[in-house]
Amino acid sequence: MTRTALMLATLLALAACQQSGTTGGQTGGTSPQATGTPGAEPMAGGGTGTGGAPGTADAIGSDRLRRAWNLLSQWDAAQSAGQQEITARLRGDLQQTVDGGFAEFVEAAAGRKGVELQYLATSVLGFSQNPEATRVLEAQLDSKDPNLLANALVALALRRDPATRLPPVMILADTRAPDLPRRYAPLVIATVIDARERTGQPRDPRLLSEAFRRVAPLASDEDAYTRLHVAKAMGAIRSPATTDYLLGLVRDRQMRVRWASAAALERGADPRGFPEVVRLMHEVPEGSKHIIRDILVSYAERIQKKPLTDQEITELGTSAAQWSRWYASHQRATGGTVPPARG
Repeated sequence: MTRTALMLATLLALAACQQSGTTGGQTGGTSPQATGTPGAEPMAGGGTGTGGAPGTADAIGSDRLRRAWNLLSQWDAAQSAGQQEITARLRGDLQQTVDGGFAEFVEAAAGRKGVELQYLATSVLGFSQNPEATRVLEAQLDSKDPNLLANALVALALRRDPATRLPPVMILADTRAPDLPRRYAPLVIATVIDARERTGQPRDPRLLSEAFRRVAPLASDEDAYTRLHVAKAMGAIRSPATTDYLLGLVRDRQMRVRWASAAALERGADPRGFPEVVRLMHEVPEGSKHIIRDILVSYAERIQKKPLTDQEITELGTSAAQWSRWYASHQRATGGTVPPARG
């Protein structure tokens, strides 16, 4: 496996905001996984471009490092194939391998065993359950190596540690930052904000405002993965200002960006975005319409601040026309504006 191919499936799965249910109270979003998402065409940019690791396991002297490399390669392949049970088992194996020799991986991540093993150790520290792994990865953010920065950011996103310090990450979410770090910094911002919310930490308006200021200019980035991660970050930030950007992203030329933007609009519960998610129902394959339906169910419940009945959900189904009528009725009842239908 080449350096640039390593962890492709990881990044795709993270980028598309793994599907986590559809009830309105969840913070994980409702967008589908990228791996195996029906109707989601390949995105521009192809591979990840991250630093990767040695081209073969034979290049690794340590048994533990060699095992980590082999497990990571298998895990990457299982993610790519959408084999969730195998992926979960391999993730557990990686965690045990890394934490069983944590000091060795920290040493490798510091570059004392060569740059290729530094890439590998940095990547697999994302699977560790040792809180110190976050500090090691944060230290990598001072690197001038874009590949190492990208691997560290991906690992931090995998960790979803609410204790991750966001200021160094936000610096990399900048139009002037190198391409790869700029691509993954918004993803870390999204996962950390969500992790803090899941642990009951109050939302920090100043941090959210700074996060928005950083990621908003990247909404028009030419890299599709960057726009995808920006959509996820916007969903975590959730403010009236994010809706304005998501209304553009939900019309993106890449379907995966549109999926993520629809989920982010649902989380923000701004009624202005509802018609755009309904519009997606027209444009996805038949086999994917149930995913849009689930997003719309949660979106509608957030808007009206109460659950839809089972009968309502059945009647609305996957009909864009029915959902448009529901929205128009709700807006009339609440004095809201019903935007004109778009072609």
